[in-house]
Amino acid sequence: MAIQKQQEYDPFNRPIPGSSLTSNGDAGFESSPPKHVDPDKVLDEAMTNLKKPGNMEKIMDLLFSGVSIEMIVNTWATTAVTKGDITPDVAELVKPTLALILLDEALERDIPVLMFDTDEAGKPFKDNTQALSVMGDARPELFDELLQKVNGKTSSNSDNEYQEDKQELGFISRG
Repeated sequence: MAIQKQQEYDPFNRPIPGSSLTSNGDAGFESSPPKHVDPDKVLDEAMTNLKKPGNMEKIMDLLFSGVSIEMIVNTWATTAVTKGDITPDVAELVKPTLALILLDEALERDIPVLMFDTDEAGKPFKDNTQALSVMGDARPELFDELLQKVNGKTSSNSDNEYQEDKQELGFISRG
Protein backbone atom coordinates (compact mmCIF):
# COMPACT_ATOMS: atom_id res chain seq x y z
CA MET A 1 0.00 0.00 0.00
CA ALA A 2 1.49 3.30 -1.05
CA ILE A 3 1.49 6.17 1.39
CA GLN A 4 0.36 9.38 -0.22
CA LYS A 5 2.33 12.46 0.63
CA GLN A 6 0.12 15.25 1.90
CA GLN A 7 0.32 18.26 -0.37
CA GLU A 8 1.69 21.41 1.10
CA TYR A 9 -0.62 24.39 1.45
CA ASP A 10 -0.18 26.88 -1.39
CA PRO A 11 -1.68 30.32 -0.58
CA PHE A 12 -1.61 31.25 -4.28
CA ASN A 13 -3.73 28.26 -5.39
CA ARG A 14 -7.04 30.13 -5.57
CA PRO A 15 -8.97 32.22 -8.10
CA ILE A 16 -7.90 35.76 -8.81
CA PRO A 17 -10.08 38.26 -6.91
CA GLY A 18 -12.82 39.59 -9.20
CA SER A 19 -12.54 36.75 -11.72
CA SER A 20 -16.17 35.77 -11.14
CA LEU A 21 -17.22 39.22 -12.33
CA THR A 22 -15.56 38.78 -15.70
CA SER A 23 -16.19 35.09 -16.37
CA ASN A 24 -18.72 33.81 -18.90
CA GLY A 25 -20.25 31.33 -16.44
CA ASP A 26 -24.00 30.81 -16.30
CA ALA A 27 -24.90 32.80 -13.19
CA GLY A 28 -28.67 32.53 -13.52
CA PHE A 29 -31.48 34.94 -14.24
CA GLU A 30 -29.57 37.95 -12.84
CA SER A 31 -26.98 37.74 -15.61
CA SER A 32 -29.44 38.19 -18.47
CA PRO A 33 -32.19 40.71 -19.19
CA PRO A 34 -35.78 39.79 -18.35
CA LYS A 35 -38.04 38.47 -21.09
CA HIS A 36 -40.69 41.14 -20.49
CA VAL A 37 -40.39 44.70 -19.20
CA ASP A 38 -43.78 46.13 -20.17
CA PRO A 39 -46.34 45.61 -17.36
CA ASP A 40 -49.23 45.60 -19.86
CA LYS A 41 -47.68 42.75 -21.85
CA VAL A 42 -46.90 40.85 -18.64
CA LEU A 43 -50.52 41.20 -17.54
CA ASP A 44 -51.76 40.08 -20.97
CA GLU A 45 -49.56 36.98 -20.80
CA ALA A 46 -50.72 36.23 -17.25
CA MET A 47 -54.35 36.48 -18.38
CA THR A 48 -53.62 34.19 -21.35
CA ASN A 49 -52.16 31.61 -18.96
CA LEU A 50 -55.13 31.94 -16.60
CA LYS A 51 -57.55 31.29 -19.47
CA LYS A 52 -55.89 27.98 -20.35
CA PRO A 53 -58.12 25.01 -19.46
CA GLY A 54 -57.94 24.12 -15.79
CA ASN A 55 -55.73 26.98 -14.58
CA MET A 56 -58.49 29.29 -13.33
CA GLU A 57 -60.33 26.34 -11.78
CA LYS A 58 -57.24 25.37 -9.77
CA ILE A 59 -56.87 28.92 -8.50
CA MET A 60 -60.56 29.10 -7.61
CA ASP A 61 -60.20 25.80 -5.71
CA LEU A 62 -57.34 27.32 -3.73
CA LEU A 63 -59.39 30.43 -2.98
CA PHE A 64 -62.35 28.29 -1.94
CA SER A 65 -60.15 26.29 0.43
CA GLY A 66 -58.99 29.45 2.21
CA VAL A 67 -55.77 30.46 0.48
CA SER A 68 -55.60 34.23 0.20
CA ILE A 69 -55.40 36.16 -3.04
CA GLU A 70 -52.28 37.85 -1.69
CA MET A 71 -50.53 34.48 -1.34
CA ILE A 72 -51.44 33.40 -4.88
CA VAL A 73 -50.33 36.68 -6.44
CA ASN A 74 -47.07 36.75 -4.43
CA THR A 75 -46.29 33.20 -5.48
CA TRP A 76 -46.90 34.09 -9.12
CA ALA A 77 -44.66 37.17 -8.86
CA THR A 78 -41.83 35.34 -7.11
CA THR A 79 -41.90 32.55 -9.68
CA ALA A 80 -41.89 34.96 -12.62
CA VAL A 81 -38.98 36.93 -11.19
CA THR A 82 -36.86 33.89 -10.32
CA LYS A 83 -37.43 32.38 -13.78
CA GLY A 84 -36.13 35.62 -15.30
CA ASP A 85 -39.42 36.45 -17.03
CA ILE A 86 -39.87 39.85 -15.35
CA THR A 87 -38.09 42.22 -13.01
CA PRO A 88 -39.18 42.73 -9.39
CA ASP A 89 -40.47 46.23 -10.11
CA VAL A 90 -42.67 44.99 -12.97
CA ALA A 91 -43.98 42.26 -10.65
CA GLU A 92 -44.93 44.87 -8.05
CA LEU A 93 -46.71 46.93 -10.71
CA VAL A 94 -48.74 43.96 -11.97
CA LYS A 95 -49.66 42.39 -8.61
CA PRO A 96 -52.57 44.75 -7.69
CA THR A 97 -54.26 44.34 -11.07
CA LEU A 98 -53.82 40.58 -11.03
CA ALA A 99 -55.28 40.46 -7.51
CA LEU A 100 -58.34 42.42 -8.63
CA ILE A 101 -58.82 40.10 -11.62
CA LEU A 102 -58.76 37.06 -9.33
CA LEU A 103 -61.12 38.78 -6.88
CA ASP A 104 -63.57 39.63 -9.68
CA GLU A 105 -63.50 36.05 -10.98
CA ALA A 106 -64.07 34.65 -7.48
CA LEU A 107 -66.98 37.02 -6.85
CA GLU A 108 -68.57 36.05 -10.18
CA ARG A 109 -68.43 32.41 -9.04
CA ASP A 110 -69.78 33.26 -5.54
CA ILE A 111 -66.58 32.05 -3.88
CA PRO A 112 -65.86 33.69 -0.51
CA VAL A 113 -62.26 34.90 -0.56
CA LEU A 114 -59.57 36.05 1.81
CA MET A 115 -57.84 39.07 0.36
CA PHE A 116 -54.76 39.09 2.61
CA ASP A 117 -52.71 36.50 4.49
CA THR A 118 -53.57 36.07 8.13
CA ASP A 119 -50.72 33.69 9.02
CA GLU A 120 -47.48 32.27 7.64
CA ALA A 121 -48.96 29.09 6.13
CA GLY A 122 -47.76 29.81 2.60
CA LYS A 123 -46.58 26.31 1.71
CA PRO A 124 -47.70 24.60 -1.48
CA PHE A 125 -50.26 21.79 -1.23
CA LYS A 126 -48.99 18.28 -1.82
CA ASP A 127 -52.47 16.82 -2.21
CA ASN A 128 -56.16 17.45 -1.50
CA THR A 129 -55.77 16.38 2.12
CA GLN A 130 -53.44 19.29 2.75
CA ALA A 131 -55.85 21.68 1.00
CA LEU A 132 -58.65 20.39 3.21
CA SER A 133 -56.48 20.92 6.28
CA VAL A 134 -55.96 24.57 5.32
CA MET A 135 -59.68 24.88 4.70
CA GLY A 136 -60.35 23.44 8.16
CA ASP A 137 -58.08 26.04 9.74
CA ALA A 138 -59.09 29.04 7.62
CA ARG A 139 -62.83 28.32 7.23
CA PRO A 140 -63.95 25.86 9.91
CA GLU A 141 -67.67 26.45 9.27
CA LEU A 142 -67.28 25.71 5.57
CA PHE A 143 -65.11 22.68 6.33
CA ASP A 144 -67.71 21.32 8.76
CA GLU A 145 -70.45 21.82 6.18
CA LEU A 146 -68.37 19.98 3.58
CA LEU A 147 -67.70 17.11 5.98
CA GLN A 148 -71.40 16.88 6.78
CA LYS A 149 -72.27 16.65 3.10
CA VAL A 150 -69.60 14.04 2.46
CA ASN A 151 -70.35 11.95 5.54
CA GLY A 152 -74.09 12.57 5.57
CA LYS A 153 -73.94 13.95 9.10
CA THR A 154 -76.43 16.41 10.53
CA SER A 155 -74.47 17.37 13.66
CA SER A 156 -73.66 20.87 14.92
CA ASN A 157 -70.54 22.79 13.94
CA SER A 158 -68.68 22.56 17.26
CA ASP A 159 -64.91 22.77 17.65
CA ASN A 160 -64.76 19.37 19.38
CA GLU A 161 -66.31 17.60 16.40
CA TYR A 162 -63.97 19.47 14.07
CA GLN A 163 -60.97 18.31 16.09
CA GLU A 164 -62.28 14.73 16.20
CA ASP A 165 -62.84 14.69 12.43
CA LYS A 166 -59.40 16.19 11.87
CA GLN A 167 -57.79 13.53 14.09
CA GLU A 168 -59.60 10.74 12.25
CA LEU A 169 -57.98 11.89 9.00
CA GLY A 170 -54.45 11.46 10.39
CA PHE A 171 -52.39 8.27 10.22
CA ILE A 172 -50.68 8.62 13.61
CA SER A 173 -52.45 7.32 16.72
CA ARG A 174 -52.88 10.08 19.29
CA GLY A 175 -54.26 8.12 22.17
